[in-house]
Amino acid sequence: MNRRSFLKSCAAAGALPLLPACFSPKGYVANGKVRLALCGIGCQGLYDLKECLKFPQLFELVALCDIRPEQMKPYPGKRCYASLTEMLEQEELDILDICLPTYLHCEYTTKMLRAGKHVLCEKPMALNSAQCEEMLAVAKE
Repeated sequence: MNRRSFLKSCAAAGALPLLPACFSPKGYVANGKVRLALCGIGCQGLYDLKECLKFPQLFELVALCDIRPEQMKPYPGKRCYASLTEMLEQEELDILDICLPTYLHCEYTTKMLRAGKHVLCEKPMALNSAQCEEMLAVAKE
């Protein structure tokens, strides 16, 4: 089952309101919403962004991050960053949705995990099994 099917199943079962507690590092979230940021506003990032905006009662989209500022212009009410490091310094978030090219998944995922954040990483997880092992080891720290 993929993430989209899971969310649709939760919505059909009436369980969608319970999801914020699943993603919060402390078991609770501010205002009952998951504070979400998106990194990579390309094809997959735009899709995830639009899906997230369908559930304003569950998700607070706190920031967008992309090295191409023009990708974020259609969302003027959102805080935008060209640097993940800067976004981490400025924003309080619960989860980062990584929608970057595969070769960046390991670097960005491990950076976020070490910062104590939850990560949603698009598939494929990484370029090779060594990167996957590294990501898993950091997640277990």
